[in-house]
Amino acid sequence: ELTVPFFGSRGDDTNSSTTEFNNLFYGVEPVSFKKLTVTNDDVPASAFYSAQHVEEVILQKDDLTIGKSAFEHLDSLKRVVCTGNVLSIGQNAFNDCQGLQTFEATGELTDVGMDAFRSNACLTSVSATQIGSIGQNAFSGCTALTELPKFVADSYVGNGSFAGLTIPFINMIKIPVLTKSPGGFLVYGIVIAVMNKI
Repeated sequence: ELTVPFFGSRGDDTNSSTTEFNNLFYGVEPVSFKKLTVTNDDVPASAFYSAQHVEEVILQKDDLTIGKSAFEHLDSLKRVVCTGNVLSIGQNAFNDCQGLQTFEATGELTDVGMDAFRSNACLTSVSATQIGSIGQNAFSGCTALTELPKFVADSYVGNGSFAGLTIPFINMIKIPVLTKSPGGFLVYGIVIAVMNKI
């Protein structure tokens, strides 16, 4: 287990791919490194890109920002817990994390970036008190997904946000509130009729 109290000074750009924390453990990660806890800090872009053995990540910061590609291609990852509000999940933050099953936030999830959870076929649940906007292709290919938080009024849902999910899967997704948004519908428009029944 590893606890990271903070990542240090890096300016305000947690989405910069040139940060000194890029690929923090790439090629040197110990096999016993199964659990990661980050306290009191945002997660910079690409910080754990292609890490090999981490199965659980606990992020203990309110108003958290997760940078782009922060955990991309982390196939061993199964569970992510955020103990507070999540302001944003950057583009590709959890893209292609083939083993990811659950993402849990105890507060609100304000913004899910483009391709944030793309191609995570094992992801079954994303929980938070509510969800704001969802970027293009954010959950594309998440064919096991059955649960999302309640959407806030006037949520933005980007094109292809749930591309690849079949109609039976979409019928199972629990979305208590969903409004049409400029620039996008779910699954390239083929489930607009389904959406009207939710």
